[in-house]
Amino acid sequence: MNCGLSVIAVVLLLLSLCSISCERANLDESEDIAKLGRMEKQILAFSCDAQCTGSTDCRRIAFGDKPGGGPWKYLIYSASTIDTMELQRMVASYNE
Repeated sequence: MNCGLSVIAVVLLLLSLCSISCERANLDESEDIAKLGRMEKQILAFSCDAQCTGSTDCRRIAFGDKPGGGPWKYLIYSASTIDTMELQRMVASYNE
């Protein structure tokens, strides 16, 4: 009889640990989504303030990654008024 109770206790312990782990995973996902939202706002504010002055001034950068591959969208920015290296760094960090 004690063996049966021990098995039940172990099963209950494992289930409670699994529940805690799943709750933490949901919190991590929510934190990631919020972080990506903040990063996107910063990138858009950084890149969208200036307009292109001509077709040779406009550049594009892939933004976001689709699960199946490829970008979600492209950002268009002015190469003459934006720090291109900083924008590339910000977008690369977002896309990771």
